[in-house]
Order: sequence, then structure tokens, then C-alpha cells
Amino acid sequence: MNRHIAAITQITLCTLIGAAALGQQKKTTGYTITGHVKGLADQKVYISHYLDGGQILDSTESKNGAFVLKGVSPGAYWHYVRAEKYRGGFPLFVENTTITVETDTTFKDPQVTGSATHIQYKEFAAIFQMIHEKAASPHYKFIEFEKTKDSAVYRQAKKEWDEVGQEADSLFTEFVRRNPSSPVAAFAIQDRFVNYNNPMKIEECYKLLKPGALNSTYGKQITEYRKIAALTAIGVKPSFTVVDTTGKKVSLKNFKGQYVLVDFWASWCGPCRKENPNIVKAYQKYHDKGFEVVAISLDDKRAAWIKAIQTDKLPWIHLSDLQAWKSDLVMQYGIKSIPTSFLVDKDGKIIAKNLRGKDLEDTLAGLLQ
Repeated sequence: MNRHIAAITQITLCTLIGAAALGQQKKTTGYTITGHVKGLADQKVYISHYLDGGQILDSTESKNGAFVLKGVSPGAYWHYVRAEKYRGGFPLFVENTTITVETDTTFKDPQVTGSATHIQYKEFAAIFQMIHEKAASPHYKFIEFEKTKDSAVYRQAKKEWDEVGQEADSLFTEFVRRNPSSPVAAFAIQDRFVNYNNPMKIEECYKLLKPGALNSTYGKQITEYRKIAALTAIGVKPSFTVVDTTGKKVSLKNFKGQYVLVDFWASWCGPCRKENPNIVKAYQKYHDKGFEVVAISLDDKRAAWIKAIQTDKLPWIHLSDLQAWKSDLVMQYGIKSIPTSFLVDKDGKIIAKNLRGKDLEDTLAGLLQ
């Protein structure tokens, strides 16, 4: 998603808190959550979390606002609790212990006991909320720029956004530094740096983690992510074969001798569609000088894919297995968000990643002029 918006406005449902640091037993016995929501009529209460790309959902019936939820959590893990007839709910770090929750139908600031990691999560959430509020100003300036195309507005929005981003990176890194044994630290790395593709900060923060965090579910996920990310590191030669719009197999190695932008996108991705005109401009300027684009779509509907290509007038190579996020290539290269891209040189080596707008054009100017 768009880093100008999604990086601050969206939390990914992932987290964990280590057994060693928090005294979790080797044999998981599960959790029992005893809750009370003041003012809640009799209805279902749901608890959910995401694991391995899928949602795990459970429910129980509340009586006079009281409910009991039982299950097994993959360690200390981010869950979401909501009531059937309410749009809102609240996040809860669940450990395989006995937990109590007191709140009302606003679901603001629930009082939680029995989950030490939830206290650490609240510290993380407070940082997130502060950054979210500071990001509002540049966010609305970007919206203004989309309407007016005023370059001065864009420059100011970009300046403010970069400042907020730098402050966020610093605060979340410091959070990890203060809590190196906690899986919530691994959650913070996942949420801030893995999901929004900041490999330098991933490496910096990963080195701070201690066994309690490293051995947690999310610590292990970060370890696995680093292995996958190494496949698209600077200097690596990626290799893949995917079918084009006609069903013909196309290999990246076919473009040796050219500079190739491998661009992961989709017809349904707003930020991708907004970036397309910038790529078109660079393509028109540098294609005859040795620049090619190989676009890999995360669509699952052929008609939508083809229509987007035609509507945006994208003249380059288009590939897709129409498996969306389940695509083997997406999993092979650890694609977590789109647009994502890497620039390959004439020898097939990655020389840059996620070039946007003028950055792409400037890089190509240095290489091809």
C-alpha cells in the first residue's frame, strides 16, 4: 500500500511474546479470557487473529455483558475482540494464561490483567497513536496535491512526511532497544519495518533482539523473512519464469543486457495505479536506450488485470499467474505490500529497490545518459 498513508494508518495483525522472557510453560495449556463489557446486550463476542496468511476466528455468547473465551494462542499474540452488533472492538495481546478484561461499549482503553505482554503492547500502541496524529498534516497535504498538482504543496507534504517517518523509526527502534527480550519487540519490527519494507531498520533492530523475542512466533517469522529478503538483496541475481497475457512463458533472463524494472502491482491497488504514470514517463524516455519494465500482477481476475493495463496504457511486459497473494513468486520473494519493485542491471543483478516517481527517472538518467 501507499507508504504516504498506509505506513502510519494501518496496523498489521501480527505479534508474539517469548516464553523465556515471560515464563511461559513449555506445554501450552491455552488461555481463558473472562471479560465484561458494561452496557453490552446479550450477543456473540468474537476473538480473531491472523496466522500463516489466514484468519482464525472463535466466538462465545455474552450474558449481561459477561463472556468467557477459551482457546490456544501461538505464544503471546495479537488478537482482536469485538461484539456482534458493534463495528468497533479492541486489540488484546493474548498469552496462554488466565486473563480478565473490563471495558464498555466504546471499547476504549480496556483494563486487562493476566497478560504482561499486553502492557508492553499498550506502550507500543501509544507511540503508534502519537505518530498517527502527527501524520495527519502531511497526509492531508498529499490529498491537496492530488487535487491541485501544486509542486510547492507536494514538497512541503514530503518534507513533513519524511520528518514524521524519521521520528517513527527512531521511536520504534528505541522501543525495541528497551524491550529486547519481549516478543512485542518482534511485533514492532514486523509492523513497522517488515510490512513496509525497510531492510536497513530490520537488520538494525534484529541485532538488538534477545532469545525471548527471537524464539517467539514473530521472532521466527522475522528470521524467515530475512532469509527470503536475501533473495532480492542488492547484488543478487533473481530468476523466475511467469506467463504473460497470452499464456506464453517469459523468463527474466530473457532481458539480459537491459536495465529492467521488476514491478509488483495489481489492478485493485490504488497506489500502484497512481505510480503507473511515473513509470510510463520513465519508459517513454529510456526504453530506446535499454530500459525495460516487467510488471508482475497480483490480480486473480484476468479481466480486471487486462482492463487496468489498457486503461493505464502500459506498453511493457505483463506477467501473472493470477494467484494474487498466493502466487509462488510472491511467496518466493517475500512480497508483503505493493507497489514493490527492484531494478536489475544488464548482468541481471539487483542495483536498487522501490524507486518511485522522480527517483526512478533520476537513477535511469545516471545509468543510460
